[in-house]
Amino acid sequence: MRYNWIFILFFGLAGLLAVPGNKTSIPSAKLPEELSDTPVPNQEEEILLFDRLTIFKNPSRIPDFFARGYIPRSAEYVYSTRYRGSFYPDAEISFAYRTSLGIDDLLLFYETLSKEKELRVLQKEKKENSHIILLETLSRRIITIQISEQQNSRFVFLFYKNQF
Repeated sequence: MRYNWIFILFFGLAGLLAVPGNKTSIPSAKLPEELSDTPVPNQEEEILLFDRLTIFKNPSRIPDFFARGYIPRSAEYVYSTRYRGSFYPDAEISFAYRTSLGIDDLLLFYETLSKEKELRVLQKEKKENSHIILLETLSRRIITIQISEQQNSRFVFLFYKNQF
């Protein structure tokens, strides 16, 4: 027990004494701006915490489950949510973004994504102003994609639920 407090105290003080201007890090290759998964946010990120639910308004990055390939480069992040289950770290994850791409372009984008990542298309449905696609990963995880038409843009909602 005593060693835990020493460990916490040492690393806590080391973080406080670090000078912000003198950061040293291993040089890494920079990605081109168009491939970056963190676009310049148009508003400040806001985080709301409820018991096991975390809501991010204007998130600064994509949730960990949805890799860079799930979201087109021209996306404007609107919100994301994470629900932590009792046994799994992320029981449910949702992510919403707005884009200026056309519906046909988005459908083609997710069709090629499903072929590249070996996702099985369970259902494709078209309603009045929206399209719904259900995908299944190799590990039996379900991803729901809803594309809806708005005035000058498309609103895309991604939802993932961990199957217990």
